[in-house]
Amino acid sequence: MLQQPVKFLLLVLILASTAVAPGCIAPKKYQPNKPFVFSTTINIQGNLPPSEKQDLKSRLENQLDDSLKTLLVTAYPGRILLQHPPVFDTNSVHRSKEFMGSLLNSLGYYKAMVYDSVIRHPRSHKDQLRVSVVFYVYPGKGYKFDSIVYQLQDSALQSLAMARRANSLLKKGAPYSVDVISEELDRLVDLFRNQGYYKFNKEDLLAERDTVFAALINPSLDPFERIALLQEAKRRQQNPAMNVLIKLRNPADSAHFRKYFIRNVTVYPDLDLLNDSAQVTPFRDSINGVAIYSKYNKFRPTFIESKMGVHPNDLFRQRNFLRTYSNYSQLPAWAQVSIETTEAKDSNASITTSLQRWRLGQAVECEIRQYRHD
Repeated sequence: MLQQPVKFLLLVLILASTAVAPGCIAPKKYQPNKPFVFSTTINIQGNLPPSEKQDLKSRLENQLDDSLKTLLVTAYPGRILLQHPPVFDTNSVHRSKEFMGSLLNSLGYYKAMVYDSVIRHPRSHKDQLRVSVVFYVYPGKGYKFDSIVYQLQDSALQSLAMARRANSLLKKGAPYSVDVISEELDRLVDLFRNQGYYKFNKEDLLAERDTVFAALINPSLDPFERIALLQEAKRRQQNPAMNVLIKLRNPADSAHFRKYFIRNVTVYPDLDLLNDSAQVTPFRDSINGVAIYSKYNKFRPTFIESKMGVHPNDLFRQRNFLRTYSNYSQLPAWAQVSIETTEAKDSNASITTSLQRWRLGQAVECEIRQYRHD
């Protein structure tokens, strides 16, 4: 005969195993005699690997319109409450299909199809009008990355990109994704900004995708080239693949493709919050090229300089500014830290960078000069 604690444990397990059965779900605070969303389900069709199918399902669930999402709360084992179920609206179904279609396209499922089925339950629960929505998703074959080409119209940037190509996030044969392309552009921006390219930003890069089908509509295309492109297009229909070409958006904007060096570094370790550097200060020190202007002279110059990640004549590197920011932010003496950079309008086209931090307020100013080939 089973002991009492063991009996109780078995009962809990049995109840838990049936906790998600529809009969165990009790809607609460619904609008009576109005159709409300009782459940929303997404069924992924096709032969995707189980892990890929589960990941895709989770992503698609995030695309559901808010008025199709339900909140289930476990009251006790075997009893689940459906809290504040939303009133059913067919427009929410259409919006969800559009959102899911956009996601599928961004993940490389260009021939995906999404169908919906709306099930209205018989009125068997007093004033409840339950509606279940089921989405059937047919992703089809997902595109894979094929050839990845860097064609930057600047020899120095091209050399940098090729030297670090092993770190690229775009891999031949990997699932195509718009997000991965965006992350690759971010990687290149970080790479260039850590090599002196102070003005370089993501808007300077352009990723072109799949030029094969676009080339086929070119009326001046050579017949032999057209045959080759048609063969390539046929191959891609059987095994969908995507070429990616990364290049500069505006190669003529040479100011964004020049290296910069730091000119001067000036530190204001105890600037009051409402003051600016022009109102400071009687004490001045200099160590390793870092000028320190102090109002109260409470900090040792060696201590201030030891936290600096930037110094005069250094090549501009974004990570050094981030490290400097982090070094000062972690110190209890400074409650507020900010970094500002502005270009100095002088004959050398130099840049003034202000790195400000406050106790009630402290600031560091840095000047960056443009690298010149002379």
